[in-house]
Amino acid sequence: MRTARILIAGAGALGSLYGAFLRRAGHDVTLLGRRPHLEAIRERGLRFDGVFGEGVASDFALADSPGGVDGPFDLIVLAVKAYDIESAARPLVTQLARDGALLALQNGLGHLEVLSELFGGARVLAAPVLIGATIPEPGRVSVTVYAKPVKIGSPSPAGLPLARSSAVRLAAAGIPSEPTDRLLASLWEKMLYNVALNALGAVLRVRYGALGERAETREIMDALIDEGFAVARAEDADLLWSDAAACRRHFYESLLPPTAAHRSSMLQDIERRRPTEIAALNGYVVRRAAALGIAAPRNLVVTGLVRATEARAEAPPR
Repeated sequence: MRTARILIAGAGALGSLYGAFLRRAGHDVTLLGRRPHLEAIRERGLRFDGVFGEGVASDFALADSPGGVDGPFDLIVLAVKAYDIESAARPLVTQLARDGALLALQNGLGHLEVLSELFGGARVLAAPVLIGATIPEPGRVSVTVYAKPVKIGSPSPAGLPLARSSAVRLAAAGIPSEPTDRLLASLWEKMLYNVALNALGAVLRVRYGALGERAETREIMDALIDEGFAVARAEDADLLWSDAAACRRHFYESLLPPTAAHRSSMLQDIERRRPTEIAALNGYVVRRAAALGIAAPRNLVVTGLVRATEARAEAPPR
């Protein structure tokens, strides 16, 4: 596969992982991110370690604002938080090559409609990523957990060729990836995984594995999944399971064990005094349930608890 010009828009933990592996594979990679992280990369390269091995990638183009990037790009990997999607993506519309693709790595649902309006559905790809990564220090990314290959698809049937070629490119770079023609089903798989774990892990401040060890927290997770599944079913969404019980079995048997050591991204955001993605996860379930006339009391409670925890973290110390 030919060398591509690639922009990582959001060089946080996940974006840095993608950038490091794509650069190591020989692609021309630009990192768009925060200045302290970029300065460390400029001086020492982007170091990576963990589940996918160790190494250093260097010779990136670096930018701390959209005005500093030089397109057009064959691939833009959008790795910002869900609440920043539109503001981060809008300045990049003119930076994407005519036959290029934008790959969205966000949690939650609802962002594909925004991106399709900006870029055109055939150029938009999405991938629910079940890979955990952190930035222990500027200039270094550590891959902590890996559950399954990344499924890459498009909201438009016309985007499937780009999904296939992008999956091949990423897999060749060392990021396990596969194309899918059931993108929505894969997004709901990740959505229900996050609905069960992310907010609860943040509120209780424990790793995911601890949530599965106690009957009390398993009961809460069961209810969170069931409510989310009911919303998906009412929306006639494509799903991988015939009923909520099968969804829960898949969650406990296939998704939770390999990510048991992961710390909630919401917890990490709260500890850094940053906003969380609660609105795109449990908050999304609450909003859609209300619109559909479905009860979602457990999701309502954990959404409120996370928002209260956010407010407490953001408040100045007394």
